[in-house]
Amino acid sequence: MLLLVACCFLILASCLFLLIACCVLLVACCLLHVACSSSSSCCCCCCLSVCLPACLPACLPACLAGWPSVCVSGWLSVCLSICLSVDLFGCLFVCSLFVRLFVCSFVRLFVYSFVRLFFCSFVRLLVCWFVCLFVRACVRACVRACVRVFVCLFVGCLLVHQFLVHCGQDEASDDDIARVLTQLLLARPEAEPTLLAVLNCVAAIPGEFGRKTRGGLVDPPEIVDLPEVSLDVPVADRPRLRFATCNYFVGEEELKVEVQVLRSGNLNCESRVQMHTRDLSAKAGINYVHASKMLVFKPQAESVLFSVDLIASDEWSPTLEFEVVLDPTTVTNADLDAYGARSRVKIDDKDAFPSNVVDVRQLAKSLSWEHLRQALENAPMLVLMAEYLKLNFRNDVVRRGTFKMCLQGQCHHLYGILRLFLSVLLVDRVLKGSEEDWMAGTTDSLSEWLFHTRPGMLVLVMSGMLIPFVGLHYLDFISMTWRVGGTSRAQLLSALVRRLLHYDVTSRIDIKQGAEIMAMTKDVDDIVQNGYMGVLEIISHLQNLATVLAYQVISRLILQEPISPWSIAPLLIHPILLAMFAICRRSATVDVQQVENAERSALVSQMQNVTLNNTIIRNLGGVWKAIDQFESRVAGYNTAVNSTLQVMKNNIYFTNWVGLAMLAAYTLVGGLEVVDGKMRMGLFLADITLFTQINVTWSMICSRGVEINSIFPGLERVVILMNLPTDLPERRRLLRRGREPDLWPQLAALSIGTVRSELAPKTGMLRRCTSY
Repeated sequence: MLLLVACCFLILASCLFLLIACCVLLVACCLLHVACSSSSSCCCCCCLSVCLPACLPACLPACLAGWPSVCVSGWLSVCLSICLSVDLFGCLFVCSLFVRLFVCSFVRLFVYSFVRLFFCSFVRLLVCWFVCLFVRACVRACVRACVRVFVCLFVGCLLVHQFLVHCGQDEASDDDIARVLTQLLLARPEAEPTLLAVLNCVAAIPGEFGRKTRGGLVDPPEIVDLPEVSLDVPVADRPRLRFATCNYFVGEEELKVEVQVLRSGNLNCESRVQMHTRDLSAKAGINYVHASKMLVFKPQAESVLFSVDLIASDEWSPTLEFEVVLDPTTVTNADLDAYGARSRVKIDDKDAFPSNVVDVRQLAKSLSWEHLRQALENAPMLVLMAEYLKLNFRNDVVRRGTFKMCLQGQCHHLYGILRLFLSVLLVDRVLKGSEEDWMAGTTDSLSEWLFHTRPGMLVLVMSGMLIPFVGLHYLDFISMTWRVGGTSRAQLLSALVRRLLHYDVTSRIDIKQGAEIMAMTKDVDDIVQNGYMGVLEIISHLQNLATVLAYQVISRLILQEPISPWSIAPLLIHPILLAMFAICRRSATVDVQQVENAERSALVSQMQNVTLNNTIIRNLGGVWKAIDQFESRVAGYNTAVNSTLQVMKNNIYFTNWVGLAMLAAYTLVGGLEVVDGKMRMGLFLADITLFTQINVTWSMICSRGVEINSIFPGLERVVILMNLPTDLPERRRLLRRGREPDLWPQLAALSIGTVRSELAPKTGMLRRCTSY
């Protein structure tokens, strides 16, 4: 504003100076006309002085050359005319400077207003967001603090009440003393003689020591008879309770399991104890029915039987366990054995892994490793993979996380469609729209400025790109806490360990070298990451394609454009070509993957052989031979890996070729329609982006499909390990035979066979087990 006032003042001053100069020039000309003796020269000078501002550049050389004898007054008039011309030029320069400053000030004011409006709105949104978060955190903290204070006050009031009640009593009641003595005898049975001796000494004293009261006075001694502690059974004569065995084995096909509790010692009294079940790997309500019962031992009774109902299920699960516990706080006229108060019930699952739909145990001639592998060669691996996915999806944590991941992926796809709509709006309306669609001049409300002016629409487009991205960032951040991959991996690893710890002797000997290590370190990760998580990514990509198809239809309906078959063709042609290609290339892909896995297993076996037999190799002089064999294994493994990578690269490039051919064709056809005016420029550019996105999506689906196909050899190894026979049926049969004479020799033989199989080296030679 100050600049504008200064410019106006400068213009007024210039005009006033110009007026004064003109007046002075006229007066000087009149005076010179009177004083000069030569009227012609004066007239010439006057004319020259008047005409000089207009023709000074052309006449000044002539005046200097043709009129050397002109009078001094003429030259003075020329000088004044030159000053007047300079003043006119200065006035014009000031006017142009004013116009330039006015235009720059207007532009700067407009840009400043626009930037200030945008940043104020953005800062206001951020401030409101942070304020909401702060208020929510404060309210949550206040509620927690109030709850804690209320709980503390409530507990404090209870404690104060109990303290006042106990302080108000002059002495403990007989029941309190009896209860304390009973608990002391239960906790320390060996202190019974000492306690009885102390009680006898105290009873012999004629009085007892006085006790301080609340007023600080000491009560006079009085002779008080001590209450007698009446116990049903002396501590030394109490029987002991324990389970018949620390482990019970039961098949899943059985309806219930019978558990026996034994009592030893004095059987002349009645004993009681409360039992209840506790979850371990087996869950109540899913694998068994929760039980809680009071067990009563009648006089002369040595044992009590109780049963726990089992729940049969067709779903596979590893060796399931739950615990049966005797509650020590409910024991009456008995003591619990230190090591027999708990017992585990192990349920032997007869179902096949991953389900009974494809039972490889029935397809194999026997349950040996080689026969199971041959059965899996003819088994449908896609069905096995689908059954594993269903088994993993039944887990509660995995199921909840899967739904959340699907919603997260859909939010990303919707954000991509939003950006496509914004790009069409930016090109067709903001950048190329006519001026008739926009409001001229200033607007009164923010909504009119946002939706009816170009700067407002630009701010709206920019906000639509930035604000939803904050929510996507938050979803991606919290998705790390949904535990889908970790829970799936833990479930498989735990199942493998449980099966490995319960294999029978033949299974331990029959396991291929390095199979356990390969299954736990590589196969489980491949099955989870490339299997379950890969299927989730494929589902997300299919959601993206469905969203693209919805966009192609909705955008045409909103913009009132006809639906072009070229825009929908990639969604239909791509899957057909990829399915045909996958069928044709499946055998080649599986062959190279099987060769790679075989070479990897051979390399691991060779490494284990060298590690276990290094002493024999060094002593017998076979170092160079072992090195040559190991290097040949490494070379074979590298060759297999290169072949697999080449086949995978060709599989992925087929999708890229198909997508590129469709994009090139649509570029030609759609470009001609844009040139002819049959299609909007924004829709054409959006379709080009969609074609590229569709190509990338199908490429990701193809690569994920290849990775899923690559886990089949690892899945075969895990299926074999999960279906090898265990020793649980044999142990159950032996333990149920009770006290037969040949029980312990058979158990000893079973244990010796297990130890020998564990001590057998991986080279196939059995070491002598002389210590057994």
